[in-house]
Amino acid sequence: MKKLFISLVVLFVVGLSCSYAQSEQYAIGIEKAAGIGHKFYHQNGTFINSVSQMKASVGSDKEALRQLRWASFDTGASYFFSFAGGFALGWEIADLIMGKGINAPVLIGGAASIGVGFLFTYLADKRMVKGATIYNEHLGVTSYGSPVELDFGLVPGGVGLTLSF
Repeated sequence: MKKLFISLVVLFVVGLSCSYAQSEQYAIGIEKAAGIGHKFYHQNGTFINSVSQMKASVGSDKEALRQLRWASFDTGASYFFSFAGGFALGWEIADLIMGKGINAPVLIGGAASIGVGFLFTYLADKRMVKGATIYNEHLGVTSYGSPVELDFGLVPGGVGLTLSF
């Protein structure tokens, strides 16, 4: 009887530790990268290289996923404008190399399109940072909603104590 009881206790503890390990969530690290953008990584050191990997890391956090859906749209728009601008710019440079005249409006439009692509890349990066930040803030939030915060803040009569929930 003692052996059965000890076996059940050990099995129970091992079962709880496994289920806890499967449900544990880790924060996403954000680091400023050289130039434009940020690097994202998990706690175990693996890097997140795309929006789809970030979506998988976030899981079911609706607010973070909404930001990441917009980041995905911005990334697609960035690819489109950058490809179109690079093609137009490259075409005109090839015409210049072959001795043909260049078409200035196409050259300027290509450069402007590349600039718009950089703008969408910047917006996608900002949305990914915001999505990761929202996810990190929501870690540890129970199913009852957001945690209660007591802080000093602006109230209609000036500065006062605010209760956020």
